[in-house]
Amino acid sequence: MSAALLSHGFRLYLTAPAFNYPSWLLNICSLSCFALATIERSNYLKPLRPRNWMIGVVVLVTLGIMVWTVVSNDFLAMEAHIGFCVLLISTPLQFRFFRRKECQLLLLTTLLLLPTPFVSIFNWSPAPWCDFYDVIHLLITAAMYASYRSCLAQE
Repeated sequence: MSAALLSHGFRLYLTAPAFNYPSWLLNICSLSCFALATIERSNYLKPLRPRNWMIGVVVLVTLGIMVWTVVSNDFLAMEAHIGFCVLLISTPLQFRFFRRKECQLLLLTTLLLLPTPFVSIFNWSPAPWCDFYDVIHLLITAAMYASYRSCLAQE
């Protein structure tokens, strides 16, 4: 998540297409780590049988998305990966353990990340001075804060 904030801060200054790759690949890695952490956390709370299978799927999809991103130079791969990690992996596992306080905060993190691919696809902006990049970055910042709070709740 922090990769998105750091890389987009220099978006206006680094305009060549090759400068998109570090941002997109770091975002793919960070979202994969979030999905893998969700899988590990859910396994710690209550053992799941498909844990290794889910980890393998996340790793394979991540590698495929990375190759697709580099070959096509298209942000659509990044959006597909956001949808995969957040919609298909993290959200169902967070809903499963909703009663625990740290899981509620991680679910809030996940729910804050849910609209980001849709905001990007439809270029939704609430005002002319607040474009869809601003909306996405506000959601990412709020999700980072909720994730930080969930770490504090585990102590």
